[in-house]
Amino acid sequence: IVHRRKTELVVAMAAAGDIPLRPGVATLVAALVDAQVDLHVATTGTRDWVEPLLGHHFPHGTFDVVVTGTDVPELKPHPAVYLSVLARAGLSVERTLAVEDSRNGLHAAHAAGLRCVVTPGRYTDPADVADADLLVPDATQLDVQSLVRVLALPAPSAR
Repeated sequence: IVHRRKTELVVAMAAAGDIPLRPGVATLVAALVDAQVDLHVATTGTRDWVEPLLGHHFPHGTFDVVVTGTDVPELKPHPAVYLSVLARAGLSVERTLAVEDSRNGLHAAHAAGLRCVVTPGRYTDPADVADADLLVPDATQLDVQSLVRVLALPAPSAR
């Protein structure tokens, strides 16, 4: 009952625009869209609140494929959401980069064979994500060029 109520509250907050984006996210997404980068979402959040959140902050069509925890049998750190996005979008791990905010997300991305940039969330100790391919305080420290440089690094499975 508690989880259901929490989900109801988060859905209402997302739909009302009461969940702000983290610093730099809107600017980074706009720059990636301008650079004609295909964007996708791989989250373990439920579709019930993820769709209203994305719909409030971004124009329709910003993200080509959105896979949520509702769509997969196992949640992060299992790589299911990433593997699903890769398959649905027809992407290769060599040309795909994950941006995460947690240890579970980083481990899921690496388990899927992806390089991963981490901007630690409020509850993430940077020491727990020190094995990120790039670790920055927040998305204000990222731009298209910095993400392209991370893609040039060896894939996690090649390390």
